Amino acid sequence: MLFVFAFALFAVCVYVFTATRLSPDDHSSANARYAVAAFSLLLGVLAMVRLLAPVVTYSLLCLGITSIYAFDLVREERLRTVRVASLAPRGRLDTVPAIWIGIAIASTLMLVPYFLLGEEVVAASIVTACAIAMATIAYRILGAPMLLCGGDAAAERLRDRARRSTRVGLTCVVAIGTVFVFISFVNGRLAFVTPAQQALNIAAPALWAALWMWQSLRVRRLDAGASAGCA
Repeated sequence: MLFVFAFALFAVCVYVFTATRLSPDDHSSANARYAVAAFSLLLGVLAMVRLLAPVVTYSLLCLGITSIYAFDLVREERLRTVRVASLAPRGRLDTVPAIWIGIAIASTLMLVPYFLLGEEVVAASIVTACAIAMATIAYRILGAPMLLCGGDAAAERLRDRARRSTRVGLTCVVAIGTVFVFISFVNGRLAFVTPAQQALNIAAPALWAALWMWQSLRVRRLDAGASAGCA
């Protein structure tokens, strides 16, 4: 119970902090974050007074996270259509970020045992939907056209590749993270855990950590290449 309430309070702090860091003209993004912060706080209170099951509360908090990512994507795509700068087609998608997206989608298969055993099916369904939605958002980010603002197209492409890999990687890390936390949380509350569920206690966080390290190393390399190419 306290874990879910603490998670909700952490989410509130993150949403409020990021809202205050936005541009003063970006009212819509700030208001969206304040709204999700209020929603998260309400969920935490409902969980504390036992009007909402902790696992369902967690899944709805994941839904709040996904809604922010979706809002930012839709807003970005709308702004992209009215900018004056040149839009260059993406061409072939980068292979490595596409693999990350595939891994994020495949991570939802780790929730299959909970559906088969009938354990926390509602919450598992919400987390599955959130993870798939996050992977879809990552795919849209990866496939979006490049925005060329400067005269050096080659340098712009290098910077775009680095920024895009960062955003796709972090989105996939969050998607897998929602699955891994769900598994750890539910397994810790069950009276009996099957061998498959015990294996997931190790496999899920290991997959999350491996993808986080992979994307961090790749983004660092791309940033170095972009800096060298723009020098």
